[in-house]
Amino acid sequence: MSATQDSTIDIQSTTNLFTSYLQKSPITADKNSTIKLASNSDVFGAYVQDSPISATNNSEVNLNAGKDIFAYIYNPSSGNPIMQMTTDTTSKMTLTAKDAFIRNIQANGLKLDIGGQLSATFGQYLAVSGARPLMHDFRDNSIIDLTINGAQSIANGLIPLASAGSYMKIGDDSQVTINNQTTTNQSVLFGLSGSNSPVTIGDSDVTINNNAVAATRLLENIKLNLENTTGQSPHTIYRGVSLTEKDQTKTTYPFVHFDSTIGTTNATNSSDTTFKTKFESLTSTQNIVQLHLHDPLPPEIITLINTGGLPTDDAQKFKFALNGIATPASELTLNFLSAAGQSLLKGPAKAAAANQAFDYQFESDLPTQPNQIVVEANYPAPYALTTPVRKVLKDIPAGKLGFLAAPTHLDFGSLPLTNSQSPLYPYTKTADTSLIVSDPRATTRGDWAIQVNLKQPFTAGQATLDNALIWRKDQTTKPLVAGQPQQLYSKAAHAPIQPGADETDLTDLLHETVQTQFPAGPKQTATPYTAELELMLITAPN
Repeated sequence: MSATQDSTIDIQSTTNLFTSYLQKSPITADKNSTIKLASNSDVFGAYVQDSPISATNNSEVNLNAGKDIFAYIYNPSSGNPIMQMTTDTTSKMTLTAKDAFIRNIQANGLKLDIGGQLSATFGQYLAVSGARPLMHDFRDNSIIDLTINGAQSIANGLIPLASAGSYMKIGDDSQVTINNQTTTNQSVLFGLSGSNSPVTIGDSDVTINNNAVAATRLLENIKLNLENTTGQSPHTIYRGVSLTEKDQTKTTYPFVHFDSTIGTTNATNSSDTTFKTKFESLTSTQNIVQLHLHDPLPPEIITLINTGGLPTDDAQKFKFALNGIATPASELTLNFLSAAGQSLLKGPAKAAAANQAFDYQFESDLPTQPNQIVVEANYPAPYALTTPVRKVLKDIPAGKLGFLAAPTHLDFGSLPLTNSQSPLYPYTKTADTSLIVSDPRATTRGDWAIQVNLKQPFTAGQATLDNALIWRKDQTTKPLVAGQPQQLYSKAAHAPIQPGADETDLTDLLHETVQTQFPAGPKQTATPYTAELELMLITAPN
């Protein structure tokens, strides 16, 4: 049976739709086509062999049974694959059975391979006594809604996976919902005792809903893993996990990687010890009414303890230490932000441990013009948030015009003293004689000047040497006079031309301009001469 090229096949029957066996007769809907087969009894009332069912290229297959969809599925004949039901990424399959999806099936089993949509509602999945291989491949981007809602004639579990070879694989970016709407106490996913049937989940939204019956387990004899071995970019799978218990207690874990065995022995390994402890405390899973795996929630910075090194407003270097607790496996980073929120300096990422603890240390030079110091919490790729969660450690005031470096003393050294006028002598240049002006202002810069004022001439005890500090600038040589400031340098107003501070180095200019020359006359030799100069940064209008 084949529908293709925008065609529709719609057959309804009050009795078994197919009353004789279906052998080597594929049922295919292709190229915008639809096949609808409905019966008040069984859709396939006799055995089915070598007759796969598929929907491709934006097509749909809809099977609706008042009793069973399959009365009996046979093993394939030699050289043929097992019975398979398939949709590609563009197509849909709708399956409804008031009683059983499969009444009986031989030892080779059935495979559901869904790349698009599957909407399935069965009274029971498998009504035959004894396990059969049932394979479920829910591909990337698939949408699955699977509901069991009737009385169970056989204790197979609602989704029977108890035969060797049975599994359920859920790819990335899929939406899968499994609903237990029965009143039975049979487990929702029931696997092979001792071996534990695999259920693997990728980066998808998966919800498994249980009923409220006290003894009904969500999972039994299942090996539950977060992984997708066929994904486009293999990576460790992390999900947000929400657990709702039958007393309606709900616990959510923002970012978890785990694998868990729920069988004759129970064990959970996880990136989050709080999740591990909780899930292991629910090892029978009969107290769980809903297990929901979803996109990670934003990380939390739960506590911060700054143990030292937070830089002061005028610091040039810092050695930072911080510890606290945050979402397990989230990455903590120290970041210095500009006023526009751009990163100026970012420390290394440090992951929070499974018990939430982290210990962070970072040593560096302070960037120019930081506005805020923050701790960021984010997740590793591919789960990184565009905007990380931030906690502000320190707001730094807007940058001000000021001295980045200024001399504390000028040393002219030991000079020969005579009663005659001496030559001109410069002071000794050292690291301590630097004169640098920093202008980090965000709007208008410049419009400032440096002036030098003599506050006290050279003195040695009671002796004073007037006119001994000389100003040499612009082809003028003259003594500095107390109370008459001289202008060393000025800078006109201008708009910022770089994001960092403007730095004007006047070290050499000061060294060339301020010198000493002892006048003629007697000098004091027993006591060193000292004078006091004042460096003034003058801004308009003050």
